[in-house]
Amino acid sequence: MAPPAYGESDRHGDYHDYLVDHNFKDNPRFGENVDRLSGWLEFLLHPEIHQHDREAFVPVGKTGGGGPTGYEWQEVPEPVATGMGHPGAPKVETEFRSVLHEYRYSDFLDPLVAVSTQQVETGANLLATATAAVNNIYWAGQKFTHELANFPSEWKGTASVEAERFVARLESVATQLNLVVGDLRELLPKYGLAIRAARINLDAAVSGIVDKFEEKFHTRAEFEFSFDVKGFLVGVVAAAGVTYLSGGAGAVIGAAMIAEAWSGTFKEAANNLFNEAENEEKVAQIKGVLWKDLAASYLRAVDEILREATAGINNLNTQMAELATNFTKAVPKFEDSLPQLDEAPR
Repeated sequence: MAPPAYGESDRHGDYHDYLVDHNFKDNPRFGENVDRLSGWLEFLLHPEIHQHDREAFVPVGKTGGGGPTGYEWQEVPEPVATGMGHPGAPKVETEFRSVLHEYRYSDFLDPLVAVSTQQVETGANLLATATAAVNNIYWAGQKFTHELANFPSEWKGTASVEAERFVARLESVATQLNLVVGDLRELLPKYGLAIRAARINLDAAVSGIVDKFEEKFHTRAEFEFSFDVKGFLVGVVAAAGVTYLSGGAGAVIGAAMIAEAWSGTFKEAANNLFNEAENEEKVAQIKGVLWKDLAASYLRAVDEILREATAGINNLNTQMAELATNFTKAVPKFEDSLPQLDEAPR
């Protein structure tokens, strides 16, 4: 439910520009809930354009003469008017400000920008191309590495011994490389899945804060509003098994097939992870009594979500580094693999 209607002429064009500049307009990943949040932020940040919620500087307490003992800022559901101090004087609204005066519009949406534009669901991304490339290396290794062992038996002599030794070491390198790229082609798609999980979690947080804004406005309840943000831990995504769908055993992925292979792989892995209720967990919580409490809780929630996503992606980076380290440890030094020929006679 949108906030109460107010004049189009009162709307802030810079908010619309922000949504356009940061690719939130018509964005299938965040569009609907970001639009809902944007409407409430504009409403709450600008009480001067409506007659609803605001913080007002109101009198508190009473002296012996009936006057206030002081003034303080309080959340109020509508303008507060005070008299001028003598009969017949018109009442004027007391000083007021936004219930979210400590925040800027962009504070609520900037955290989403980190994962708002990557094309991880389609093949239009570098990960798709890189995964196809390592798949093709894997295919070549599976098909041709064993041929290095077929050293010509009719070749005899010192040179053949050294050459056979060299080829055997080269076969070892090729075998270890194939193990690495075999793991790598199933690791790279997890980066895309990590981005997808972070988006799901952030979108759930945006949806949750809007729901609480709506509930607070329409119920006027003074109790604490609370909402568990349900989503998927990126760390779990990073540990999940992913199978690269190359189109069949021993298939080479050509340029025309990259998008199809990636989309099929991503869709199957996403369905296995994100459509299973048992994989869904509480990733954050939004709660508060006052508008500013809810806002602060939302910002903490999205910070938690991004920190967990960062940790999950760092875990993938560690796995990448370990693949490289294991390869380096497993293969012989190349200079030791060169044929050891006798020094030429002087």
